[in-house]
Amino acid sequence: MGAAYQDVLPPEVSAVIPGVIAEVNRTLSPYPIEYTLTADDGVHYYKGRIAPMFSPQYTLIGYTFVVSDVTQAVLAKMRDDRLLALEGLHREIGAIFFERTDPAAAVDLVLAKIGEMLRVSSVYVCHFRENERRLDMTHEWCAAGISAKRAETQNFAFDEHMPSLVQLLTRDGIVAAKDINQLPPDMQSVLNGQSLHSLLLLPFRVNERLEGFLGLEETHYQRDWLPEETAALRTAADGYARLIERQRAERDLITARDTAIRSAQHKSEFVAKMSHEVRTPMTIMLGMMELIEETPLSDEQRDLLTMAQENAHRLMNMLVEVLDFSELERGTVSLQAIPVDVRGVLAEIETMWADAAHRKGLDFAISVDEQVPQRIVSDPARLRQVISILTNNAVKFTEAGSVRIAVWPMPSRYGESRLRFQVSDTGCGIPPDKQQLIFESFMQADNSLTRRHEGAGVGLAIYKQLVDLMEGEIDVQSAEGAGSTFSFAATFPLA
Repeated sequence: MGAAYQDVLPPEVSAVIPGVIAEVNRTLSPYPIEYTLTADDGVHYYKGRIAPMFSPQYTLIGYTFVVSDVTQAVLAKMRDDRLLALEGLHREIGAIFFERTDPAAAVDLVLAKIGEMLRVSSVYVCHFRENERRLDMTHEWCAAGISAKRAETQNFAFDEHMPSLVQLLTRDGIVAAKDINQLPPDMQSVLNGQSLHSLLLLPFRVNERLEGFLGLEETHYQRDWLPEETAALRTAADGYARLIERQRAERDLITARDTAIRSAQHKSEFVAKMSHEVRTPMTIMLGMMELIEETPLSDEQRDLLTMAQENAHRLMNMLVEVLDFSELERGTVSLQAIPVDVRGVLAEIETMWADAAHRKGLDFAISVDEQVPQRIVSDPARLRQVISILTNNAVKFTEAGSVRIAVWPMPSRYGESRLRFQVSDTGCGIPPDKQQLIFESFMQADNSLTRRHEGAGVGLAIYKQLVDLMEGEIDVQSAEGAGSTFSFAATFPLA
């Protein structure tokens, strides 16, 4: 009592008291005051107020100064705010590594965010060289005034200078040192000359291999590495590793794809060459059979010759299919654009397949809508081939009933005609789960049919690729035992 405030309060508080008293005198109301003091055990936070004192006659006679130590409350709020910030950093790091495709650009961005958020001296990434006992610092972020070490941390022989490094990373999964003197002697000998106080290293693995580590350094003071900080950093290390894995997997897939494409091209070229080579002697054999057919033959000899001719023609058709397929696979097929008589093409189809259908006791009919134009611009040979493939299959796989071909127009723009060609039959049908399989090469809905009805299994694959070349759309409707309807629609310029 009776002491001056300068004798009671710390100098940093006493210095602001005159200004506060002046404000109290002006307003005659209490005035809040906040200040911090640094003690041996750390920083303390205080909140208080200076209030006027009045006599019974309402005369200002003095001041009261009430103060409370709010250190714990302030520290709790600071910790909560930091936890929220770290949670946001955690999510942001995860999003960066998820959305980015370039690991180098992603990790540079993440290191900067970590460094700025945690206010450390430097953050970096080191990679172990594969099959070598050396490492390289590949990425680094430094705070203002901190010298970079990336250039000098290349080709570092860690096994020679810091043999305990990998052991600690592998065994403990973390190297966290508030004081670098807590580290093994071999690591101390390397780090002591770097004005370093605290160190944190977190390893990351790529495809189960120890690929490297994420490092944080503090050069100003000894720092405690908090669990929530370590959790965010683990997210960064793991996210970086997963992005590297994703990039390498994509690169491996591209390599595998390119290898497969080259292999397929070689295969197609080989098949095309062999088909050409086999067709020449087959053509000669068919010609010789025709010559033999003109000579006097017994009934038995004629039956044997007929059987040989049928099988030779079947083999020739298979060779033609395989050759067409290989050319389509190699992308060497191009379509002509010449006037085509649609009804003339269908008449040729009827000539080709009507007799075969009638020999099996099948009805065979073709219907063309009267609105179908007489002439369009297309490739007549390929259009005929597409319809012929569907008709051949319909006749081949139908034992009773009918095979019908229909063509009708669809809405189209001026100067064009969009036509739908449809071939339907009453044959064995196709199960729903096999209806997409049949368009793959060398496949049939039931492979046992390959033995009953000889073929290379590429007819519908050729059909699909030819329709794709025409920029058309294919459709199949079928039920097992109830027949099938194949159709395709394409747009043709009017001739």
